Amino acid sequence: MQMILRYPSGRLVDGILLAAGLERMRIVVRRVNETMELRLENGHWVSEKGDRIEVECWLSDGRPGTAEFCSRFGLRTATATR
Repeated sequence: MQMILRYPSGRLVDGILLAAGLERMRIVVRRVNETMELRLENGHWVSEKGDRIEVECWLSDGRPGTAEFCSRFGLRTATATR
């Protein structure tokens, strides 16, 4: 499943979800030679380095179980304003 991650600096990064549980996710990030793990702490996803990462978008491929997984988490979205 494709994801868009927002770092504290505001930088957006594309990622692919490799594995997920209720409190951990393993993601491969574009242009990085390693996978990263996010863990859920006090309702926020946190990187291995301690950065709070917002999951901006899940892009589902429609496979069974995807909707159930995504519905467990309240995702934040950013919208453009004029």
